Parts: sequence; C-alpha cells; structure tokens
Amino acid sequence: STQSTWVKKSSQSTETDELDQNDFEKAIGYLTKKNVGMSLEALGINLSTLVATLVVLLLLLLILFTFIFVGISAYALGGSFGAVVNSIIPAAAGLGLGNSDGVDAEESLDKDVVSETVLKINRVITSKNI
Repeated sequence: STQSTWVKKSSQSTETDELDQNDFEKAIGYLTKKNVGMSLEALGINLSTLVATLVVLLLLLLILFTFIFVGISAYALGGSFGAVVNSIIPAAAGLGLGNSDGVDAEESLDKDVVSETVLKINRVITSKNI
C-alpha cells in the first residue's frame, strides 16, 4: 500500500523489515496528521472556512475598537458635565451586565449534536482507511 511505501523505503537503508525508532516516529506522525485531517473534514472545517472566520472576527474587533475610541474622544469633555457623563457610562454598563439573565453553557449546547459529532470523530479515529 502507499502508506507503507515510505516506511519501507526508509527502512531499506538498514536492510531489514523491522522499524527503527525514527521510522516508528514518522509513522505515528503520519497517522496523527491523517486523524486530525479526517476529523476536521468530518466536522466540515477546512482552511478557507478558518481563514474567512478569522478575517470576519478581526474585522469585528477592529470595528469594536474604533467604536470605543471614537466614543471616548466624543465624551472627553472638560468640566463637571464631562465628569458626570464619563461616570454614568461605566455605571450603566455595570448595571446592565449585572441584571442580564445569563444562559447556562450546558443549556445552550444541543446534546444530540454533540453526541453525534463525538461518534463521527470516534469513527474517523478508529477507521481502517487511515
């Protein structure tokens, strides 16, 4: 098979059919890469999806920082009015966050989807197609 070809080529230098430590490490590295690749493929994750997600998240981060800095410069007023406005903003944000109803992380997970995904990954890891 093609997977064992590179192992045999590497072991031909010692003129035996046994694997030395270097060949074994290469084989384990190959199997690990193959398992990771098949697992990501089963989840529908590829390089273009990761790059697109990264670009979108970086753009959102840039927009958020721009919003914050423009807001700070807009409310950087001198005098007592500026001091009142600048102290009300964090107080209101703290009250808003304190009163929000947080959703429990366990409740937000769909256990059927998670179980199905774990089974898919398990099938990939134990697959004989590696």
